[in-house]
Amino acid sequence: MKSNIKPDGYFLLLLSLSVLFHFVFPILQIIPQPYSYFGIVFLVTGFIVVYISNKILTEQKTSIQPFETPDKLVSNGTFRYSRNPIYLGMTLALLGISVLLGSLTAFLPTSIFWGIMNFKIIPSEEKILEKTFGNSFTAYKSNVRRWI
Repeated sequence: MKSNIKPDGYFLLLLSLSVLFHFVFPILQIIPQPYSYFGIVFLVTGFIVVYISNKILTEQKTSIQPFETPDKLVSNGTFRYSRNPIYLGMTLALLGISVLLGSLTAFLPTSIFWGIMNFKIIPSEEKILEKTFGNSFTAYKSNVRRWI
């Protein structure tokens, strides 16, 4: 099923909502400072994972765009550890923002993003990969976890 909103659109929307919810509806501060600064680790790690994963796809000369049929099944680099390292990186970045903000409401959009990726976007993309690469993708799928 094709989505009108691409994953990076969901990322930006839910990142904005995380910040908005924190300042408009700060229900409960669950991570106080200075512990909330640990969120920087998640944020930076997330962006690094996204950058490296995009670079690998570009070097392999295959599609980076969601829902497009890729030319190659990439299983090296970050793709050795996660079938979806870009979405993993985005989720880590959102988690980092949530931890930095520290309020319970800031975590809600991160959970929503994970759910959309896990139950809507990834299954649609995996159908394309199964159709395109058949047994090669099935073998890859059995050896590499969806997230980590």
